[in-house]
Amino acid sequence: MAVFSALKNKKNQKLREGIEELALKCGDTTEEEAGVHLIDVNLVVSSLEKMSINVEDKELAKMEKMADKNKKISKEDFVEYGKHSKAIKEYIDKVVREEHTSS
Repeated sequence: MAVFSALKNKKNQKLREGIEELALKCGDTTEEEAGVHLIDVNLVVSSLEKMSINVEDKELAKMEKMADKNKKISKEDFVEYGKHSKAIKEYIDKVVREEHTSS
């Protein structure tokens, strides 16, 4: 039972780290000086599309609903969204696979 728990914790940690990395990659640096870290929805979608990941309309609508009028989401909201997003999980899996094959 402890082994299963350890594996699950490791998987969750990798997911959190992957979401954080994507958040940094898609962050809007113009707002960071004010202490606010915002994620650009357009950059997220283009990052996913570059990895040949199709963002379902339902997921896109959810991101757009969370975003402000400038299509920006707070980092906290993005991280919470990413934990349950099929497209984000697929992105992280592909990035991890690419890292393993290039090592």
